Order: sequence, then structure tokens, then C-alpha cells
Amino acid sequence: GRIEADALFEGLSSTPRYPLRGHQLAYRDKQNTLPCWTEREFDRYIRDLALFGANAIELLPPRTDDNLYSRKMRRDPFELMVNLEKIVHGYGMDVWLWYPNMGENYQDPKVLEAELAERERVFSALSSIEGMLVPAGDPGELAPEELFPVTEKCVKILHKVHPNCKVFLAPQSFAPQPGWYDAFYAQVAKQPAWLYGVCFAPWEQQTIEEMQNRLPDVYKG
Repeated sequence: GRIEADALFEGLSSTPRYPLRGHQLAYRDKQNTLPCWTEREFDRYIRDLALFGANAIELLPPRTDDNLYSRKMRRDPFELMVNLEKIVHGYGMDVWLWYPNMGENYQDPKVLEAELAERERVFSALSSIEGMLVPAGDPGELAPEELFPVTEKCVKILHKVHPNCKVFLAPQSFAPQPGWYDAFYAQVAKQPAWLYGVCFAPWEQQTIEEMQNRLPDVYKG
């Protein structure tokens, strides 16, 4: 049989409500299913997400969990990340990174040096990164006064390889000390050139409207 539907759809158009429609895929120990996957399963899932309107995938570099490996993993996390970036871009979607600060003591020069070296390895292994979100905590609990300079050092390395990558911070802290949010927005008020935007994320103790009201106009767009 044949179905004629031209009259029904004549003049009808549909446009996504939001320009960014991303989805995070985390290959790490805390996931129930994804550690069992290989590129084949990820490819199919990413394709389905694209068909349903997603236009960005947020990947997690390997060291973003308490446990580096899961006994369920069938692929090396670093190699999988590199291959997933190619798959995502192959479907015309943007690649993002969710990259917390996992160092135990950034005041130790050796710790900071190791962290920066790790980021250089990650950034250099990927052909293109369109966005990066750095959570302020859970994991990587850093006071705002330390979070911003550490992130700036990481972004300098990022932009050497991917100069157009947009960097966002999320005031995401599992147990913020009194005055934590005031200190965070005091740093945001300085409008660092490397900071593209601020994201609403889990654990926030303020509403998204309160967050919006505390942001400089440049970050409200």
C-alpha cells in the first residue's frame, strides 16, 4: 500500500527549542551498563541519540572516578575516548568533555605538574573539542579561590590545541563551606577571559533563577 501525507505536512516545520542538546556518556566504574560496552554499542547508542535530536556528546576522560578501571571494562578507557570522539564527530555532533580536578593537593608543584601533563595528553589525543565543563566538586572539591587559577592553567593548555573550545564552570559542590557561593560568584564577577559560561548542575543549593541573577550580563546570553 501507499500512504499520502503531503497535505498534512504542507507548511509544517519543526525547530529544536534549545540550541545545545547534549548527553553525557561516561565509561567508568559507577555506571551499571556502559563499562560493558565497546565502540560498537556506543556507536549505535550515539546514532539513536542523534536521530532523536541530540547534537552533542559529553565524554569523560579516564581519570574522573574513584576507581580508574572497572572489572567489567572490555576496552582501555583512553583508547575508547579517542575512538568515541571520532564516532561523535562522524555523526556531525559536537564533542564535550566533563573534566573535574582530581588532584589531591594542587599546592604541591609535583601534583599540579602531573595534572597539567595529563590534560595535555588528553587534549592532544582528540582532534576537536567544542566544549568543556569543569565541575567545582563531586569529585574534585576545590575552594573557588583555588578552583579558578587551577582551571585557568588547564585552559591555557586546552586552548593551545583547541583554541575555539568553550569552557564552562559549574558551582557543583557536595558540601560547600559557609560563604562558598559568595566566593565563587566573586571570582565569576572578575569575568576571566577564558570563562565562556556557568552551568547549573547537581548539588547546587540555589535555584537556577538565583544563579542567573548573580551572573554578570556577559554570562547570561
